[in-house]
Formats: sequence, structure tokens, C-alpha cells
Amino acid sequence: MSKLVIAIDCDDVLLPSTYAIVDAYNRQYCAQVSYQRAHESDNTEWSAPRAVVHSRIYAIQLTKEYATIQPFSEAVVAVHRLASAGYELHMVTARSGILLEVTTAMVRNYFGKGVFTTLEHVGLDATKGDVCKRLGADVLIDDNLKHLTHAAEHGVGGLIWFGNYPWQDSKTIPAGIKHCADWTSVMSEIEKHANA
Repeated sequence: MSKLVIAIDCDDVLLPSTYAIVDAYNRQYCAQVSYQRAHESDNTEWSAPRAVVHSRIYAIQLTKEYATIQPFSEAVVAVHRLASAGYELHMVTARSGILLEVTTAMVRNYFGKGVFTTLEHVGLDATKGDVCKRLGADVLIDDNLKHLTHAAEHGVGGLIWFGNYPWQDSKTIPAGIKHCADWTSVMSEIEKHANA
């Protein structure tokens, strides 16, 4: 059984954040952003230019309310099991670097020191393929299909599309990507990769 290098997304894989962001944004800016279109870069429902939308999202992510979002309990258990099994874990998130302190506090509070080898913040508009290649990642777990397809282009073979969210169209899963609705399925898929 090989010891995989596993890249794990943060938002909506480890903790439920899109709902919190969309709800706060709609409330604060009188917008009508739908969950289904929340991850579309050309989504006009945000009712503002992209730079303004990003600055508003950053402001929401820096609030005390956002910082207190708790991870999924099954994610905490699964990540600890993976770390205990000796896998090299990296958090690879689309969060901006300005959220490093928020992310670090969440990891410290819920996952503990040393569970993740690195915390990689690639930003809202970046993709994760380059980071996964640099890390030598064997597996990427992400709820956003664009990051998985970009990782595939950079040689990542284990591609796990996490969740069962309104912004995902699981009827059109590209070849080579495994859809796992929950952490139980993720753990089974990782075991397959480890034994391959």
C-alpha cells in the first residue's frame, strides 16, 4: 500500500462555506445569488463588477461569523484517519492569502498541528493544477470541477469530486473523475488509489 500525497480543498469539502457566503452576500448587498450559480465566474447575479464582488466576499470571509463555521464532523474524523495512516496531506484552497490567519486558526482548532503538511492559498481566480504538480499530489479532493480538470492536465491521477451540491451537475462527470457524495465514499476511493 503506497503512502499517497493528498491535496484537500477547504471550503465545502472540509466545511460548509458557500451557503454562508451566498446568504451573507444576499443579505448585505440586496442581491439574489443562487447556490446553483455561485461558482460561475460570469454570474451576473452578484450584481457588481468582479473586483467588487471579490472584495465583498473577502470582507465576508474576514468576519467573526465566517471564522466560526465548523468543519463537517465526518471530515475531521476522515482527515485524522488519513494522517494517522501516514498519508501526506496538503490543504489546497481557492481562498485568498489574506485569509491565511482564518484558515490557520480553523485548522489549529479542529484538526490540530501537523495534520496538514502545508496550507496552500491559490486565490479565487487561480486553479490548483500547478500547486498539485509542485506538491507531487497523487489525489485532489475538491467540490469544484474546474480545479479537478486542471489538476488532471497537470498529471494528478486521483481526482475526487466531493459533495452533492446545487452548483454541481453530477450527470456530466468527465472520464477519470470519481464523484463521492460524502467522506465515507472518499475514504473508499482513497483506499483504491493506495492499493493500485
